[in-house]
Amino acid sequence: MDTLESHRSILVWNEIDTLIKPSVDMLAVEHYLNWLKSSGSISETFINNLRQYFQKIGDELKTFNSSPKTEGIYAILGLNLDVVFKSFEPEGILLQYNSGVFKKISIVKDKAIVQFYVPPSKNYGYTKMLFTLTKENATWFIDYIGYYD
Repeated sequence: MDTLESHRSILVWNEIDTLIKPSVDMLAVEHYLNWLKSSGSISETFINNLRQYFQKIGDELKTFNSSPKTEGIYAILGLNLDVVFKSFEPEGILLQYNSGVFKKISIVKDKAIVQFYVPPSKNYGYTKMLFTLTKENATWFIDYIGYYD
């Protein structure tokens, strides 16, 4: 992202007198999704699933009661991890992906399932990843990123 550009936080802590209540700023979510899409490697399916993920968390937060400001902010389940890699420590993947190995690639027409192993590093264990992809106009786009044992 352009660090000179002003960005909005996805998670907003609304202050109401002496109380605070978290909410999801869906305009900030759309900005983030547009940034992800600009990578040219993410499909509309991936973007829509991530949008629904944020919307679900936002809907759940609407049911939360406000809490006293004196209690401070707290972790929001689902937003306390990297939402793309669904990992608490995506560094284990990002620092080692160049050493990764494709174990199996299955292609049927314009769909693919890919097994990708990220080797262990000094601080992180072995990671087995699973990707699904869709081919559009001779380009492969990521539909899903997950893990398996």
